[in-house]
Parts: sequence; structure tokens; C-alpha cells
Amino acid sequence: MKVFIVEDEINGRENLTEILNSFFDNIDIIGFAETVEDAINKIRSTPPDLILLDINLPDGNAFDILNAIDYTQFRLIFITSYSEYAIKAFKYNMVDYIMKPFKISELVKAIHKVTENTLKEHVTRLNNLLSEMNSQIQKIKLHTATKIYMIETHRVLYCEADRAYTTFYIKDHSPIVVSTSMNHYEQDLVNAGFIRVHRSFIINPTFIKEYRKKENGSIVMTNNKEISIARSKKKELFEMLKDYKNTTSK
Repeated sequence: MKVFIVEDEINGRENLTEILNSFFDNIDIIGFAETVEDAINKIRSTPPDLILLDINLPDGNAFDILNAIDYTQFRLIFITSYSEYAIKAFKYNMVDYIMKPFKISELVKAIHKVTENTLKEHVTRLNNLLSEMNSQIQKIKLHTATKIYMIETHRVLYCEADRAYTTFYIKDHSPIVVSTSMNHYEQDLVNAGFIRVHRSFIINPTFIKEYRKKENGSIVMTNNKEISIARSKKKELFEMLKDYKNTTSK
């Protein structure tokens, strides 16, 4: 956790530094400021996670700093000799308001509160992200004579039409043959980023290994299958691949 200290008294800065270094292994003190102007410039330049704030400074007070920055991006602990600012400080969504002279345990407890809340927030954000990613995973339902498969579309390399049958080639899975025409799946696959490059093939561009310049051209998929490109689809394929970033593991 990156900590910035705003304190105009050198003894105060040294005291805070000693406490943080003695009680916390996961804290990095990234800077100090003695004035409002210096604090604003340094916080904007190198944003911290937590700011320890003395209130009265030579050229103003802590609220002048907070009004000049987006204080909602940081955790705030006020450390001051003046109790009359407590209500005003509360409006800035502070973590704690510590009166000088303070007990070491008061500051340690306040910082533990920050680190625990930060960890909980990180876990919550991660869980929300995973939930969102899972909700966005598209699947395609494939019926065979004996099973119904629910396959994530991002694992499908390509599908190949053979009259009324369609064969799906899937990463880390044996091919699946269904007795349904490829036209039935085309729109769902196109919506998932696939492209029909030939009347018999719809491919996932993620799994293209190379393009071969011969006749109308062909592409080679990561399973080494070579697929011809219909003349009418060549321009569309190139447009799709122009800014395409292949991020799938081969």
C-alpha cells in the first residue's frame, strides 16, 4: 500500500515513518509534504492509496488539498491537534480522525482498517469481474444422437458443412458431428466473431495460423487444417484481420 504523509513538523513525519516501518511490511511511504501546494503537486504526480493528513499547514489546511484533488480516489486518515474539524473531515469520507498526541495502537488500528477494507474491495472487484466474464461466455448447443453438448464458442476452431450435417472442430475436444445444417448456426457464430469464408466453412479467426497466397488464397488453422477462401469473402476476412489481436493460446 502506497502512503503519502502531509505533516509540517519534522518530528511528526519521523514519528509516523517509524511507526509505519515498524508495524507494517506491506507499506511503501512514497512521499512527504509540508505545505498545501507541495502536497497537491506530489499527490497528483504520484497518487497514493492512503494519505495521512495533518490539518493545519503553513499555507492553508488539509481541506484546501482535498478540494484541489479527487479525494475519492484515496483513503484518508486525519491526524491533528484540533477536534473542531472532525465533523468537516467526516464529509470527506475519512477512515479515521486521530487526535494528537495519539497512541501508537490508534494509528495501527486505523491503518489495519484501511488494509482490510482494501483487501475486501479487491476480492469483491475480482468476484464481480469473474461473474461478469462468466455471464459473457457464449455457448452453443450441439445435439447428437446420444448427447447434448454445451460448448463455449471461443473454443470452436471452425465448423464444416456436409450437406445436412455439420462437424464442429473444438479445442481440446474431439470433433462433434450434428445432423443440422451449418446455416442453422451461422448467425450465432457470426455474432460471436466468426466469419464464413467458404460455403462449407465458418471459422474462428482466433485460431488462424497463417494465410497462403495462392489462387484465391487459403488459411491454415492451428490444427493444420487448410481452408480455401471464397473470392467473395476475401475482402471481408482481410478487414476483420486488419486490427485483430490474437490472444488465444495455441
